Amino acid sequence: MICKLCGKDSVLRESHIIPKFAFRWLKESGGKYIRRAENPNKRVEDGIKAPLLCNSCEQLFSKFEDKFARLIFYPYSNGDNSLEFQYDKDLMKFAISVLYRILLMNIVKHIQREEPHIDELLQAKQEWNNYLLNDIALCEYNKIHIFFTSSKLKEKKMPVKHFLNYYSRFIDGTLVFSNKACFVYAKLARIILIGEIKGFDSSSMKHTLIDSNQGMLDVNQMQLSHMVKEFLINRTKEINRYLDQASEKQKGIAIENTNKEIGNLLYRDVFQVSQFEDAATIDENFFDF
Repeated sequence: MICKLCGKDSVLRESHIIPKFAFRWLKESGGKYIRRAENPNKRVEDGIKAPLLCNSCEQLFSKFEDKFARLIFYPYSNGDNSLEFQYDKDLMKFAISVLYRILLMNIVKHIQREEPHIDELLQAKQEWNNYLLNDIALCEYNKIHIFFTSSKLKEKKMPVKHFLNYYSRFIDGTLVFSNKACFVYAKLARIILIGEIKGFDSSSMKHTLIDSNQGMLDVNQMQLSHMVKEFLINRTKEINRYLDQASEKQKGIAIENTNKEIGNLLYRDVFQVSQFEDAATIDENFFDF
């Protein structure tokens, strides 16, 4: 088969679309199993994989993933109070490697449905490919954002039920588009990545833009735009609709497993998030998160 990155005919690896370390943390800080929103009646132990890359390209991506997980993802997710992170050019490589895979997984369906911005998405795919493979400088699609979420909100409010669970623990990735705007979105539990494609209003995004060479991430200074916040709320509503379709049998199994593991869960992140959600009120006008 043909490697999607280098174009060589090779035996392809089953590549994680969202890096495996995010799912590993999710289980370490929660329960043994994961339920995907689109099929809540089935328990899984890992994220979605697809035959995208040859072994050489897979190893290239793994290098960026290992560095990001070790220096940024785990320190922040495990709450060691690190709120500033120095980074070099490998952060941009990592971010685009994730967004690139999400783009690959969604673009065919996007084309088949004749959704808007197809030409721009194809151009972004080629530019990101050249950047990852041959280190050719980014030109048109070089605005990549990173944002760090939290296990708590500023007030004891949520805009919709289960919002904090989505905001702080969910793993997700998709193309987000309207007639005027389009961006590629990835969520690795408490890390959000956004790749601008077209019409993205970043004027109210603060301290989220990644420099292609080096810089400093200051978590306390980061701000999301209203458009992204609105998307996060709507995405939570969409996932809630899927989760509501879980059978009574599977709901019972989830409760039974929680009761069995309650002694361990008391000290894990998932329990703290659940406690906050239980105490919070729902305010549909709440956007201060």
